[in-house]
Amino acid sequence: MKLLSFFFHRLFHKLTHHFRQLHFFILVSLRVIILAIVMVLIIANPAMALLRRGDRGPAVTSLQLNLQNAGYSPGVVDGLFGQQTETAVLNFQRDRGLIQDGVVGSTTESALIGKSKGMGGSGQDPYTATTELQQLLTKRGCYSGSIDGIYGPQTTAAVRRAQGVYGLVVDGMAGSATYRALRTGQCNCS
Repeated sequence: MKLLSFFFHRLFHKLTHHFRQLHFFILVSLRVIILAIVMVLIIANPAMALLRRGDRGPAVTSLQLNLQNAGYSPGVVDGLFGQQTETAVLNFQRDRGLIQDGVVGSTTESALIGKSKGMGGSGQDPYTATTELQQLLTKRGCYSGSIDGIYGPQTTAAVRRAQGVYGLVVDGMAGSATYRALRTGQCNCS
């Protein structure tokens, strides 16, 4: 009987030990998975991403175009967040009563998107708003470039063309009147 008792005691001790190790492994694994999901969401969602001096790419190009459309000069629109872009961001933040850190986070981006003349105050992120604008311009025969979400020279020229056709102020900035004309207008640029 002692042998059987010893055997069960030993078996219970080993199972408890293995269960603790398994429990620890499961908890660590869950934490790693949750952290990975959060990181993917932050990276995948540009609205949550930060843009700062030294960054480069399409998100910076979009930022520069939106700063330009809002009346702040970021310098050459080249997709590089340099000194002039940082100065434009700081001036924008100062004028809007935001924290002046030169970093474009969700608060600065929201204020910029809402105030950017080039986005018609749509509240969308710049890429989505510009993509929608390019699609509307294409539908009306005013734009033949690629639908790339970049408010560059081709998009500006197409907006100017549409504004002329619709009898609007020709400034190349797609405000609410331009969007309204493109969405409801019957005439086309072609």
